[in-house]
Amino acid sequence: ACPADAQAGVISAAADPAFWLPFTICCAHNPWLEISLVVQWGLLALALRCLAAQDTVLRAMAYEAVGLIEGRLASGARATAAAAAAAAGHSAGNAAGDAQQGLDATTGTMGAAAGAAVTLAQQQQQEQQGAGAASGGCNPPTGIDDFRERAQLSALLSHVRSGVTQPLQRMPHCVALWAAEAALALACPGSTHYALVTRAVLQKEALP
Repeated sequence: ACPADAQAGVISAAADPAFWLPFTICCAHNPWLEISLVVQWGLLALALRCLAAQDTVLRAMAYEAVGLIEGRLASGARATAAAAAAAAGHSAGNAAGDAQQGLDATTGTMGAAAGAAVTLAQQQQQEQQGAGAASGGCNPPTGIDDFRERAQLSALLSHVRSGVTQPLQRMPHCVALWAAEAALALACPGSTHYALVTRAVLQKEALP
């Protein structure tokens, strides 16, 4: 086959970013879809690679996809922090409850009142949950965007953002390729390059 035919065959077999970038954006908008799956499918790597695309529309979609994924990763960090704070508050509440029970044992009056208040609060919470279920309202599971590689991926996207100095900036191909390959390596903790890329990402302040 002549070189032109071979090149045409390669192009026809390649993934079309004009299809996959809108698909990536739709996936990132879906709060019920784990963002870790979007990363593992290679969609983040594709979006990062397209930051070097010559076509302005493709670059705009790539920037939108990267921004949405970065936002989901940040929401995962906030959910983790909120869960930790709630757990700490629950532990403190249990300790306060134990102290209250000891005090009630001596007074013999406050324990019954506290128990009635807790029972009333539980009933009100159950009624609110029942009303929410009846109205069809539902929220995605807490912590759906939190996973083991989230911190490293957040650092990588932060470096990419720090290297952008103007809207829809076209990145150098070597930088976009490195970011894409780094995203693929960070998505696979068993990869031989995972530790190397993790150290590189955590030490850098911005991509060159």
